[in-house]
Amino acid sequence: MPTKAMLDKENAVLKRRIARLEKMIAAELSVNSKQPGAKTMPRKQADEERRSYRKHLEDLVRERTRKLKNEITECKRAEHALLENNAYYRTIVEAANEGIVMAYPYGVYYFVNQQMADMLGYPVEEILGKSSIDFTFENWKPQVYQARQVLQKNASVHGEFKFRRKDGSVLWTLYNATPVFDQRGKHIANFALHTDITERKHAEQQLQVLSRQLIEAQEQERRAIGRELHDEIGQVLTGLKILLETAAYVPVEIMPAKLEQAIDITRELLERVRDLSLNLRPPILDDMGLFPALLWLIQNFMKQTSIDVDFVHHGLQGRRFASAVETAVYRLAQEALTNIARHAQVKQAHLNITCNETRIEFVVKDDGKGFDMEEKLVPGQTVGLNSMRERVRLLGGNFSLKTRQGRGTTLRIQIPLEGSGEGM
Repeated sequence: MPTKAMLDKENAVLKRRIARLEKMIAAELSVNSKQPGAKTMPRKQADEERRSYRKHLEDLVRERTRKLKNEITECKRAEHALLENNAYYRTIVEAANEGIVMAYPYGVYYFVNQQMADMLGYPVEEILGKSSIDFTFENWKPQVYQARQVLQKNASVHGEFKFRRKDGSVLWTLYNATPVFDQRGKHIANFALHTDITERKHAEQQLQVLSRQLIEAQEQERRAIGRELHDEIGQVLTGLKILLETAAYVPVEIMPAKLEQAIDITRELLERVRDLSLNLRPPILDDMGLFPALLWLIQNFMKQTSIDVDFVHHGLQGRRFASAVETAVYRLAQEALTNIARHAQVKQAHLNITCNETRIEFVVKDDGKGFDMEEKLVPGQTVGLNSMRERVRLLGGNFSLKTRQGRGTTLRIQIPLEGSGEGM
């Protein structure tokens, strides 16, 4: 690109040429004047020709100077536009939500944007000069080598990748890598775009855990129903069958007593079938709503366990809520009371439900032996607590559990009513 120094140098060269030509003309005039019989040019005419030639050369210098100035102006304009474009594209790269990486064909990074550095948890300068091998786990290194082989064959590669952050945690990305070529078609670099999908992978893992818990819960429910049918209803039916078979062989005078006994057994059987049906899905919840269903649940709980329940409520009586909310609150209360009966070893529990226009707040408390919360809330360890937490999450609510061994347990749940379709 022409510069001022180059322009000054070319002007100096032209001026030296002018001076050299002037000397040559003067020397020629001097020689001609000394030769015998030579025709000498009048001094005035020689000076005019010299001035004319000088003016011609100066015009050439000015024209060349003008052209060089125009070229310099155009080059500066192009340079400015290039700098603006570079700044524009660098702004785009640095502002991108995706991690951007440029690497040599053999895999060493020579550029990463700030987003990629933040995703990995390293300063940019600690990433440059290294490769994906330095930021992944041992069992993922073969995939790095495989991706490089694909890129060296001038093909793109995409998929999921498992990075190791600076703090040792896992970063999952969805990446797309493409080879970069120069004007001669030579493979000079690899360009890769990484999107952080760590939260999505965690959600997928949680979904898998919840799916296993759901299957386990279904199997537990089936086992409970099977035991109930076999141990309770099956035994009663067997007793009724034996009673009816032997009734044909008893004396006539005791036949009425046998029939009365059969009626009592049948009545007991009906009660047990009804209880089993109500435990699966009480019709009162659909027909009369949440408050009557909770009263029925508490009465049966106290009757079966001899644990007194202090039930305090506000804003609940006489109201209907969306079916999902009523079912969730009923199941949460049922599961919380069942956990107290199984583990708390207490004679009294407290249930407090407060409802306003925007939410239902649900608090269950006992003064029992408590438990290690970190151990119980590990996914896959306790189906009951994790299923309760998932019910609340699906409704957009908050789940809070406080407990210490020997200090009792307090469960606090908030479920929003906005958009839940109250009264539907």
